[in-house]
Amino acid sequence: MITISNSEIQTFKDCRRRWYVLYYLAKQPSVQQITGATNLGTKIHAALEGYYNPAIKLSWREACHALNMMYELDMNVCPDAEEALVKERELASTMLVGYFDWLAETGADEGLKVLSVEREIVVRLTDDVSLRGRLDVEP
Repeated sequence: MITISNSEIQTFKDCRRRWYVLYYLAKQPSVQQITGATNLGTKIHAALEGYYNPAIKLSWREACHALNMMYELDMNVCPDAEEALVKERELASTMLVGYFDWLAETGADEGLKVLSVEREIVVRLTDDVSLRGRLDVEP
């Protein structure tokens, strides 16, 4: 049985060679980027997971601190990228604080009872193919 994710499908649609190298051959780039949209999004996502995860339950301030600490760790590992990391951290902090401000203004997540965070789901499409994904929040 083949199990695929939406990311894998999008990679295949965008560039079949990239899909072949990343998913079929399971090769990763030898040089990983320390900054950029993927890393920024991963850090914000991790901070929000700490905020929403019922097992962790960070306050909004603690989530912002966790985000800051992720950037501090990266700066310790890659001091030559400090300037870029500081700039990206400012953007990430603005985005996260803006999200929490928006929640305070709108109450968009009031009454939300989070049961799990990042739960993997697999849906069988055919006898031979399943689609794999993650639920960000399962209300």
